[in-house]
Amino acid sequence: HFLLQLLFAATLLLSATFAFAQPSNDDCSNATPVPINAGVYCNEYFTGSTYDATGTATDCSSGAVQDVWYQFVATSHMHGIQFYGYNGFGIFGFEVLEGDCSGLISRLCTDSLYVTNGIIQDLSVGATYYIRVFSSTESGYDFYGCISTFPPPPSNNECIGATVLSVNESTFCNFAYAGSTLGATHSEEDCFGTQNTHDVWYSFEATGTTHRLEVTQTNTILGGYNNLGYAVYSGNCGALSDKICQQFGYTPTILTGLVPGNTYYLRVFSTVGSAHAFNICLQTVPPPPANITFASAQVITPAANAACESQTSGTTAGVETFSPSCYFGSGMGVWYSFTATANSHIIRVSNVQYLYGAGSEYWLEVLTGADSASQTSISCNYYPGNIHLNELVIGQTYYIRWLSGIFNAHTFDICIGTVPTPPNNDCVGAIPLTVDPDLSCDSPIGGTTAGSTAIPGIPCPGGGDVWYQFIATQAAQQIALSN
Repeated sequence: HFLLQLLFAATLLLSATFAFAQPSNDDCSNATPVPINAGVYCNEYFTGSTYDATGTATDCSSGAVQDVWYQFVATSHMHGIQFYGYNGFGIFGFEVLEGDCSGLISRLCTDSLYVTNGIIQDLSVGATYYIRVFSSTESGYDFYGCISTFPPPPSNNECIGATVLSVNESTFCNFAYAGSTLGATHSEEDCFGTQNTHDVWYSFEATGTTHRLEVTQTNTILGGYNNLGYAVYSGNCGALSDKICQQFGYTPTILTGLVPGNTYYLRVFSTVGSAHAFNICLQTVPPPPANITFASAQVITPAANAACESQTSGTTAGVETFSPSCYFGSGMGVWYSFTATANSHIIRVSNVQYLYGAGSEYWLEVLTGADSASQTSISCNYYPGNIHLNELVIGQTYYIRWLSGIFNAHTFDICIGTVPTPPNNDCVGAIPLTVDPDLSCDSPIGGTTAGSTAIPGIPCPGGGDVWYQFIATQAAQQIALSN
């Protein structure tokens, strides 16, 4: 019995020792050396686990953690660090520190769930840095990680070395500039002042009071797709004043209030942990057209026929303000008006040319109402072509609003034709139909509802109608509509 008890106690001791064995790199003094990849993308990884580790510090928000330690020797001024956690839950992150184990200084701390990454800059080549990988005390994590190497900073890394941009004389991007934030260091925060960024600088001399700026993302080198942004400043590198700041996705900007001959600065940035390639284009936009408001609507006189030979040319180039769309979102709008000379008119849109913007969508809306506050939409058309308007009141003024998608611009032609009332608009003018002897319908009759009006009290839904009549040849007949 004594031997059995001794054996049982030894088994428990060994099991406890195995279950609670601490990792070999549980503290800074035993930090595991890890390799560094020569390029931006990782081919060589290292693995580890925070299970059974003790805690030597906290997470980035002072929460209790368990952590393990690594060390590396910097081979560049900037390195990227990535960790991917699995088999765990809760907070997972890492901290980069410099100095020695008796007096470390934190350089970077980031945490998230499962995946966390960061870029550490202003490193001293040849110096040793420490990485503390941690997870919350409620769960450990198994993980793998890597360290990548960034190229030297680009020549326009600082404001003083800003790359000079030429302004295009029109809305065409004859001068377009490719750039990248890869290897850039930090100058300013993002638009919200909450995140560090990696940024590059450009400058341009205004040639007019208004320019359009496009910064188009062409590639996500590292990090998130929507982590690119830009800011425009007036002043000089020692005393810059914010003009605009845009972030998250494609957001071209109309720069207004510029002083011709003055120099302005553009800072393009990726938020921490990201790097992007992009293109820049500065355009000169014409002054906005005169009919950008309801009150300044351009008058169009309806043509006497539906052919509508006389065209009115329009454009949304230079429009700077947004208007709500009848379809979705908002856009850049111009206004027209006409006085109905018949009960039915046709609006014809032609020669639509896309000038600039993030997309080519456009709408046309027809409204009634004597002022902007009392208007009612009677027709909303996405990518309009020919728009038939029936049941109009002769002598009443109607308004047309053209909208190009937000930040977009088009040129187009528009005209208003008059549609004659069909001869079979009323029951008394019903056109006789020939009844075929079988179901082949060899003698169809063409027709149109264009220019027709509705008869009050008829229960069928809809607008204008036209009339036909036939003499029954049997108790049941089939009526077919086609085309």
